[in-house]
Amino acid sequence: MAFSEDLVTFLKAQSSITDLVGSGAAARIRPAKLKQREAVPAIRYVIPSAESAEGLSGPVGVCSPNLQIDCYGRTKKLANELGEAVRLSLQGFRGMMGSTFVNSITLPNQMELYEEPIDSSDEGVHRKMLQFLVFHSEATA
Repeated sequence: MAFSEDLVTFLKAQSSITDLVGSGAAARIRPAKLKQREAVPAIRYVIPSAESAEGLSGPVGVCSPNLQIDCYGRTKKLANELGEAVRLSLQGFRGMMGSTFVNSITLPNQMELYEEPIDSSDEGVHRKMLQFLVFHSEATA
Protein backbone atom coordinates (compact mmCIF):
# COMPACT_ATOMS: atom_id res chain seq x y z
CA MET A 1 0.00 0.00 0.00
CA ALA A 2 1.25 3.50 -0.81
CA PHE A 3 2.10 5.97 1.95
CA SER A 4 -0.80 8.27 0.98
CA GLU A 5 -3.29 5.40 1.40
CA ASP A 6 -1.77 4.50 4.77
CA LEU A 7 -1.99 8.17 5.77
CA VAL A 8 -5.71 8.37 5.00
CA THR A 9 -6.40 5.15 6.88
CA PHE A 10 -4.43 6.54 9.84
CA LEU A 11 -6.31 9.87 9.82
CA LYS A 12 -9.65 8.03 9.63
CA ALA A 13 -8.67 6.12 12.79
CA GLN A 14 -8.22 9.32 14.84
CA SER A 15 -11.47 10.15 16.65
CA SER A 16 -10.38 13.78 17.18
CA ILE A 17 -10.37 14.11 13.37
CA THR A 18 -13.37 11.93 12.46
CA ASP A 19 -15.51 13.76 15.03
CA LEU A 20 -15.13 16.77 12.72
CA VAL A 21 -14.92 15.32 9.18
CA GLY A 22 -17.01 12.17 9.48
CA SER A 23 -15.89 8.57 9.42
CA GLY A 24 -15.52 5.61 7.07
CA ALA A 25 -16.27 6.13 3.40
CA ALA A 26 -18.16 9.35 4.26
CA ALA A 27 -15.09 10.99 5.82
CA ARG A 28 -14.27 14.26 4.08
CA ILE A 29 -10.56 13.55 3.54
CA ARG A 30 -9.64 14.07 -0.11
CA PRO A 31 -6.49 13.86 -2.24
CA ALA A 32 -5.53 16.96 -4.26
CA LYS A 33 -8.87 18.80 -4.17
CA LEU A 34 -12.18 18.86 -2.39
CA LYS A 35 -15.33 17.84 -4.19
CA GLN A 36 -17.36 20.63 -5.71
CA ARG A 37 -19.53 22.17 -2.96
CA GLU A 38 -17.86 19.89 -0.38
CA ALA A 39 -19.27 20.25 3.11
CA VAL A 40 -16.77 21.52 5.65
CA PRO A 41 -14.98 20.86 7.89
CA ALA A 42 -12.90 18.81 5.48
CA ILE A 43 -9.30 17.83 4.79
CA ARG A 44 -7.38 18.03 1.53
CA TYR A 45 -3.92 16.51 1.28
CA VAL A 46 -1.23 16.60 -1.37
CA ILE A 47 2.36 15.43 -1.64
CA PRO A 48 3.93 18.09 -3.89
CA SER A 49 7.37 16.47 -3.81
CA ALA A 50 9.23 13.47 -2.45
CA GLU A 51 12.84 12.38 -2.49
CA SER A 52 14.18 8.83 -2.27
CA ALA A 53 17.54 8.75 -0.49
CA GLU A 54 20.50 7.15 -2.23
CA GLY A 55 23.92 6.07 -1.05
CA LEU A 56 26.99 5.16 -3.06
CA SER A 57 25.59 1.69 -3.78
CA GLY A 58 22.07 2.87 -4.71
CA PRO A 59 18.74 3.37 -2.92
CA VAL A 60 18.86 3.16 0.88
CA GLY A 61 15.15 2.55 1.49
CA VAL A 62 14.11 5.93 2.90
CA CYS A 63 11.70 8.35 1.24
CA SER A 64 11.11 11.92 2.41
CA PRO A 65 7.86 13.34 1.03
CA ASN A 66 6.71 16.86 1.70
CA LEU A 67 3.12 16.51 2.87
CA GLN A 68 0.67 19.39 2.79
CA ILE A 69 -2.60 19.02 4.67
CA ASP A 70 -5.24 21.73 4.36
CA CYS A 71 -7.97 21.82 6.99
CA TYR A 72 -11.08 23.73 5.93
CA GLY A 73 -13.85 25.21 8.07
CA ARG A 74 -16.57 27.83 7.75
CA THR A 75 -14.99 29.64 10.70
CA LYS A 76 -11.38 30.31 11.58
CA LYS A 77 -11.94 28.55 14.89
CA LEU A 78 -13.20 25.37 13.22
CA ALA A 79 -10.39 25.29 10.65
CA ASN A 80 -7.85 25.74 13.46
CA GLU A 81 -9.53 23.09 15.61
CA LEU A 82 -9.29 20.56 12.78
CA GLY A 83 -5.71 21.65 12.06
CA GLU A 84 -4.77 21.13 15.69
CA ALA A 85 -6.31 17.63 15.68
CA VAL A 86 -4.25 16.76 12.59
CA ARG A 87 -1.07 18.31 14.05
CA LEU A 88 -1.40 16.42 17.33
CA SER A 89 -1.95 13.15 15.42
CA LEU A 90 1.02 13.54 13.06
CA GLN A 91 3.73 15.79 14.52
CA GLY A 92 6.42 13.66 16.15
CA PHE A 93 4.81 10.41 14.98
CA ARG A 94 7.14 7.41 14.69
CA GLY A 95 6.04 3.85 14.06
CA MET A 96 3.84 1.80 11.78
CA MET A 97 1.25 3.68 9.76
CA GLY A 98 -0.54 0.82 8.07
CA SER A 99 2.09 -1.03 6.08
CA THR A 100 4.52 1.92 6.10
CA PHE A 101 7.17 2.38 8.79
CA VAL A 102 7.41 6.09 9.54
CA ASN A 103 10.79 7.17 10.91
CA SER A 104 9.64 10.69 11.78
CA ILE A 105 7.20 13.47 10.97
CA THR A 106 8.11 17.09 11.59
CA LEU A 107 6.10 20.27 11.06
CA PRO A 108 8.34 23.00 9.60
CA ASN A 109 5.50 25.30 8.51
CA GLN A 110 1.85 26.15 9.13
CA MET A 111 -0.35 29.01 7.97
CA GLU A 112 -3.85 30.39 8.54
CA LEU A 113 -5.58 31.46 5.32
CA TYR A 114 -8.97 32.67 4.13
CA GLU A 115 -10.35 31.84 0.69
CA GLU A 116 -12.80 34.30 -0.79
CA PRO A 117 -16.05 32.88 -2.16
CA ILE A 118 -15.97 32.04 -5.86
CA ASP A 119 -19.73 32.22 -6.34
CA SER A 120 -22.08 35.11 -5.62
CA SER A 121 -22.29 34.36 -1.89
CA ASP A 122 -20.54 36.20 0.93
CA GLU A 123 -19.32 33.00 2.52
CA GLY A 124 -15.71 32.04 1.97
CA VAL A 125 -13.84 29.32 3.79
CA HIS A 126 -11.04 29.37 6.35
CA ARG A 127 -8.03 27.11 5.81
CA LYS A 128 -5.33 25.93 8.19
CA MET A 129 -2.40 24.74 6.08
CA LEU A 130 0.08 22.33 7.66
CA GLN A 131 3.29 21.38 5.85
CA PHE A 132 4.91 18.24 7.20
CA LEU A 133 8.22 16.61 6.34
CA VAL A 134 7.91 12.84 6.54
CA PHE A 135 10.67 10.21 6.54
CA HIS A 136 9.43 6.69 5.87
CA SER A 137 10.80 3.39 4.67
CA GLU A 138 10.34 2.22 1.09
CA ALA A 139 11.23 -0.83 -0.93
CA THR A 140 14.61 -0.80 -2.68
CA ALA A 141 14.12 -3.61 -5.15
